[in-house]
Amino acid sequence: MKKFNIFLGILTLFALSSSTFAQSDPKSDKIIKASQDKFNSLADVTAEFTYTLTSPDLKKPVVKKGKVTLKKSKYMIIFPDEEMYCNGKYTWVLMKSDTEILKSDFDPKEDLSPDRLYKMYEKDVKSAFNGEEAGANKVTLFAKNDDGDIWKTLLWINIESKLIQKAIMYARNGSQYTYEMTNIRVNTGVLDGVFTLDEKKYVDQDWILTNQSEK
Repeated sequence: MKKFNIFLGILTLFALSSSTFAQSDPKSDKIIKASQDKFNSLADVTAEFTYTLTSPDLKKPVVKKGKVTLKKSKYMIIFPDEEMYCNGKYTWVLMKSDTEILKSDFDPKEDLSPDRLYKMYEKDVKSAFNGEEAGANKVTLFAKNDDGDIWKTLLWINIESKLIQKAIMYARNGSQYTYEMTNIRVNTGVLDGVFTLDEKKYVDQDWILTNQSEK
C-alpha cells in the first residue's frame, strides 16, 4: 500500500545510523553519527513536513502536507486524508476516505519504527559528503545492493541542530520522494496518550474497525 511507503519515508528521516557504513566518506559518517546521537538524546520530536512525489507515470507531482510526532519507538503521522498511530503495543492506520481503521499488533522486528530503521542503515548503505548548502551538510546515501526500491537518498542535515531538514529518495522505477521538514520542535513534553487511538470515539461515529490484533 502506497501510504506505508510515505510513512516509512517520514520515519527514515529521523532514523539514520552510523557505525558501519561500507566504503563511506569519513566526514559523512561523522555527520550522520552526530545526527543519530542527537536524535537519541531527545525525549520527543515534532515537525511539519511537505511530501512530494514525482514519477514517470504521473502527469504532475503529488504534494501532501503533514505532521509527525516521535517519542522513542512511539510515533504519530498525520495527513489530511490518513493517519497512523503507534504506541509501542498496537498500530492503527486511519483511512478517512473509507472511514476505516486497521489495527494490528506492533512488532519491533517487522513494523516501522525509528529503532528498527537505525539498524537497517547500519549495514545497508554507504555514504558520501557533498559539501555545505544553505546552512546544512549535504550527504548522499547509496544502497549496497539491489534488493530495495530506493537506490539513493540525498540528505540535508542542519549544521546547527544536527537534524535532517530535507531528503530526496530516488527509486529504481524513476520516482522521486521529497520530504521537507519545517517547524521542528524537540523536548516539548509530548504525552504518551497521543500515540494511542481512541477506538470508541470512531466506532461511535460508524467507522469500521478491522482488528488484526492477536492480543
